[in-house]
Amino acid sequence: MRKLQHIILGVALLMAGCEDPIEADGALIDSFDHTLPAYVMMSHSMKAVAAASSTLIHACNLNEWLSAENDEARLAVEDKYYPYLKVREVEDNLWDIYSADYRESYYLASGLTLNEEGARWRIHALPTIYKPQPDDLASPVITRLAEDTFEVTLTNTNIWFGSNPQRGLYQYLFEGNASYCTCVNAIFRIESNNGAYRKGEAEDLVFSISGEGTVWGNSQYLLRFEIDEPIVMHFNTNSKMVEGTVGVGVMSIANTANSERVTVTMSPYNAIVIDYEPQSGGTLRGFYDWAGENISPR
Repeated sequence: MRKLQHIILGVALLMAGCEDPIEADGALIDSFDHTLPAYVMMSHSMKAVAAASSTLIHACNLNEWLSAENDEARLAVEDKYYPYLKVREVEDNLWDIYSADYRESYYLASGLTLNEEGARWRIHALPTIYKPQPDDLASPVITRLAEDTFEVTLTNTNIWFGSNPQRGLYQYLFEGNASYCTCVNAIFRIESNNGAYRKGEAEDLVFSISGEGTVWGNSQYLLRFEIDEPIVMHFNTNSKMVEGTVGVGVMSIANTANSERVTVTMSPYNAIVIDYEPQSGGTLRGFYDWAGENISPR
């Protein structure tokens, strides 16, 4: 009998020191990031936006070199963008920017600079953004629509994708030569202040981006995205976002393989609001910042 009393006392003391299991389960559930799948879908869609933006910046850098008024001005552009690279026309209208182990390549299909009406460039190689394309048809294309307004078309284009978008959008969107690539089909219209920026009349290179496209992973993951309100982003000529700035705009995304839907609203206050409709039904809302942190109220 005394032994049984000791056991009961021991169990009582043990239970007194334990957390309420129902309360513990509730805390565990609250700690889960329920909108993380939607955040990843947003990151992958924005990767296409970033690739198109970076491509245009690289092309505009070369265009500044081609449009230089004289040799002295051209040398100044080289010092700014290509201090360790050579710029050469290797064939008619085919320009390479290269070193011993690096090569960008641009084909001026129209024979015109991006300052001229009717300009159309095909990007044959840009290794920090794209995996080498299997054929010319998969190369990104830049078309001048109007002064400082361009169309960037990606057709079966293999973009380098990182493996962990939770590291934050700043790092994820603009990292190059990542661990794997994904096929993207998209068309973007990009309005810019490129002319004023190149003349030193604007502090940042500002893009207002609209468009739509698809990101293909496999039969279970096919994203279709559309920019509902133009995404405005601030850049430098190194094709990265200006430190301390954030994107602003609205994007809709659907995973057509499993009927999940996401609406992304980017505010100027470093808050990305994600409304997620999972396959199971209902709507979940999450908040993130551009550093990849979940800032949802708890």
